[in-house]
Amino acid sequence: MRISVGNISNKVSNAEFSATVHAVARQVNQDFAPLWGMDADVRGVAMKRDSKPNPELTMSDVILYVGELDDDPQKVANAVGYHDLNNKGIPYGFVFTDIAAKTGDKWSTTLSHEVLELLADPDVNLLVVGPNPKNPKGVALRSYEVCDPVQADSYDIDGISVSNFVTPLYFARLPSPTTTRTNYLNLGLDRFGVRPGGYFSYFDLATKKWNDVFGHGAEARQRAKEILGIARRMRRHAGLELA
Repeated sequence: MRISVGNISNKVSNAEFSATVHAVARQVNQDFAPLWGMDADVRGVAMKRDSKPNPELTMSDVILYVGELDDDPQKVANAVGYHDLNNKGIPYGFVFTDIAAKTGDKWSTTLSHEVLELLADPDVNLLVVGPNPKNPKGVALRSYEVCDPVQADSYDIDGISVSNFVTPLYFARLPSPTTTRTNYLNLGLDRFGVRPGGYFSYFDLATKKWNDVFGHGAEARQRAKEILGIARRMRRHAGLELA
């Protein structure tokens, strides 16, 4: 898979952008791929939002854009419009550096988060059967999100902050409590659980509704992200109904 990261920011220097993309590419190759069996060629592309289609982007399997929202929701619509005009049909996402700052994150961590989740589920349509948080004897459908449950945890690569992520064993329906590495940093996390500052979404088969479960301190972070309501990952379940 080729993941292109387009720099449409007016505040992130080329040097900072290049170093960040390089660190995230290293994370994918040396940390994520060995555990998940999913690898990608992550490349940075300098561009302007109003530029002509860039061949490096049109040849991509997934595209992420790094920029600023500046409290102007129209900028999200403009960015979505740019993508739909020039790269229609290619899965995409956005990393807004100012929104990352409002949630207390470094934008590099947010970029890492999005790259890993796009790699694991580029079309945002994979679901996993897991325990129902409201009914221990029941089951629910979980979003296949590999960073959300641990989104407040990070580590450094070459001095750049990147996101922690869960391992495949996090989604395993094992018969009894066992010692398993459920996340890359091997922090305390139960299978199908949530870390402080993290969250996950699940579809309740009984009520046929989506619900969120927040770790301590995560709700404030999530409210800041609601500004990005029309961005791809914030609307992943919009209109989804299961019979």
